[in-house]
Amino acid sequence: MEGRHFYIFTGLQIVAVCAMLWFLATWDHPWNTQRYIGWF
Repeated sequence: MEGRHFYIFTGLQIVAVCAMLWFLATWDHPWNTQRYIGWF
């Protein structure tokens, strides 16, 4: 059961990263560098 939980958690992280990258790639407004750096 511990292994299954690990795979679910890893899968959710991958989905979250892909969603964030898609959001950034499709962002059509000018970049706000200060806000972008402050995000992380």
